[in-house]
Amino acid sequence: MARQITSGAFIRRHSLKSASSVQSSIKKLLEYGLVSFDASNYYIADQLMRLWLAE
Repeated sequence: MARQITSGAFIRRHSLKSASSVQSSIKKLLEYGLVSFDASNYYIADQLMRLWLAE
């Protein structure tokens, strides 16, 4: 689970490029149904993808 994914702290912690790149990426992931948003949290909706990323 992740929250405040466009904050400066989150971007620095995960070595991301910018808030705008995070916004465009999360938009696509939401469109494809790979990520879901619920009560201010983003989470990986696809169970197989979640397991694969956890490896």
